[in-house]
Amino acid sequence: MRRLLFSDGVADDLKEGQRAWLQAQLPALRALAPQAAAEHLLSQARARDGGKALDDMTVLICRAVPGSNC
Repeated sequence: MRRLLFSDGVADDLKEGQRAWLQAQLPALRALAPQAAAEHLLSQARARDGGKALDDMTVLICRAVPGSNC
């Protein structure tokens, strides 16, 4: 199981009714290694902002280890 955390810079445009963009990214992210998935999400977020980040953007994807308290 993976955990996806991201800063508000990635989600700035996720106002009501626009969350479908992030949900549409999830299948692609699951198929990628964590580093590649984070880079993909950042790339897509920058593209939505006209090709550059309008705010700081942070993505963290980690794997939850079975038996841990995550």
